[in-house]
Amino acid sequence: MTTGQTTTSSAQRQRTIYAALGGCGLLAVCACFVGVIGLGIYYFWGKSAAVAGEPSVEYILDASPRMLNPAEGDGGTRLSVAQAILAEIIRPADAATTAGLRVFGAGAVAQPCQDTNLVVPLSASNQGQIADKLFTVSAGSAADAALAEAMVNAIRDLAATKGPHSLVVVTGGADSCTPQAGELIKAEAARAGIKLQTFVVGFQVDDKEAEAVKGLVDESSGGTFVNALDQQTLRNVLTAVQNHVDEPAATTVEDVRAAATPGAVVDIGPTVDVGYQSQTACDHPYLPLRQGATWTYAGDGFSYTWTVDSVSGDLNNATAQVTFSFDQGSMTYTWQCTAGGVTYFQAGSMSFEGSTVANFTVTDSSGASLLPAGELIPGATWSNAYTMAYTFQAEGVSGDITTSVTEANTAGPKESMSTGPGTFDVIPVTSNSTYTSTSSFGGAGPTTFSGTSTIYYGYGVGIIRIVSNFSGTSSTTELVSYSVP
Repeated sequence: MTTGQTTTSSAQRQRTIYAALGGCGLLAVCACFVGVIGLGIYYFWGKSAAVAGEPSVEYILDASPRMLNPAEGDGGTRLSVAQAILAEIIRPADAATTAGLRVFGAGAVAQPCQDTNLVVPLSASNQGQIADKLFTVSAGSAADAALAEAMVNAIRDLAATKGPHSLVVVTGGADSCTPQAGELIKAEAARAGIKLQTFVVGFQVDDKEAEAVKGLVDESSGGTFVNALDQQTLRNVLTAVQNHVDEPAATTVEDVRAAATPGAVVDIGPTVDVGYQSQTACDHPYLPLRQGATWTYAGDGFSYTWTVDSVSGDLNNATAQVTFSFDQGSMTYTWQCTAGGVTYFQAGSMSFEGSTVANFTVTDSSGASLLPAGELIPGATWSNAYTMAYTFQAEGVSGDITTSVTEANTAGPKESMSTGPGTFDVIPVTSNSTYTSTSSFGGAGPTTFSGTSTIYYGYGVGIIRIVSNFSGTSSTTELVSYSVP
């Protein structure tokens, strides 16, 4: 034991454990170390299902080899930039809209001119799934690009929904398979019997190819074609298109065309940086739970470290095992993660000096503690509630505790924040929380305490700073070092 450390007696340990678990539940221990997160932070995706019969939109992404060409001035391929921007725009879109994702040219079908695949079937409230699935799309190897075949199949998909119907295409060039592509698309729309609104967006398409795509659109549907020559223009155009799909009265087709004008300013609102590619559903852009990631924090006379021990699953469902280590003790807990990049705390245990003293689970929950990245914008407000059940036995103290928590959350304006490891782009989330605990021992009634915390989330990094004030006690902890593989 190093100088300055003291040996804790059995009686002292007993009082510590009893006070932590009996006084106000296990959350008291976490409040000492992390303000209000610890066991209090968990992530839960609870979006209600949308009502059928709302507007329907199918997105089509070109994944043919031409999309592997560098995106001029953007440091990526045309495909990677288009994936990131589409995900950025789609994720916070109106959940009441029925949406689906189709790709072409990715090699899903052996015959190149029939190579199109419905990656995410049309369904309500699945914007998060589409956004995540976009990053799993890889370019194929066949030179032919079946743009018309993809549009025909998308019309058939949309015909099964009530509408109104929209088709949004991002392409790197013209169709190379069907000479009468425009007529084929027009005939399919007529057979489907739907009123179809089509937006075809070229991304850095040369003039000759752009003319061919425009001719196809004009001939087939009387839709709208615009050519985005850079990343910002692509973002502007797709945002205007999405705004029109969500609220046609507020954003017109002319607004979409105007968004392609160099230097145009489109009100896209604060959004997350493009380019973040989640590995699993637990890999949230503002809390990247990747296997091997670590974060060390320090406060007034204490420090602790988070370590992601293991992660399993995919972009739709995943599990992260995390250890929270502090002087003489640790907590291990599990976060179950869902599509949309949102994770929620589920269960765990607590140990002092190598002995397990408590196990805990979330028994019920509602709302979300942290919104998906696309919805985590300045001014966003939401609430959540959950109940945690604890069982413990240590130093002659045993029993059960139930803690109910309610939180009202607000996202503040984005800002730049400097700490020891560097300067980060962060978004603060302030939570007004109330904790009510009841226990099976001591004869006392419920214990309630409340307070406020602000957690500063850094994009691509995780939690940068936590400031809390609970029952008159203030606490600040800050990131000391981190490693995100």
